[in-house]
Amino acid sequence: MKSDIVLAVRASRLEGNALTALKDELRFLAQPGRNLTLDLSAVEGVSAAAAKVILAANARLQPRGGSLQLVGVRNTVAAYFELLRVHRHLPINPAIAAPIALPVAA
Repeated sequence: MKSDIVLAVRASRLEGNALTALKDELRFLAQPGRNLTLDLSAVEGVSAAAAKVILAANARLQPRGGSLQLVGVRNTVAAYFELLRVHRHLPINPAIAAPIALPVAA
């Protein structure tokens, strides 16, 4: 998938203020038809609320063919997303590092 925008999360845990910042960015950037890549390579832990924010952004992108993909996902984060079945709704790829990164949520 070719991304229009790549967001890099620099927080080690995707919760609290970091999650609020990501939610705000995704609310602004997740427009129908746009393709986004979310680089989670710095993230060591996520909450269920983070999964909800990510899935909501994906749902906003899908009208008119847009999508969200997750890259740089650590094994522990990927396992948690699988437990929550996030992987059934969008691609989760631990092996691909995003080509360009814009810092979001430190």
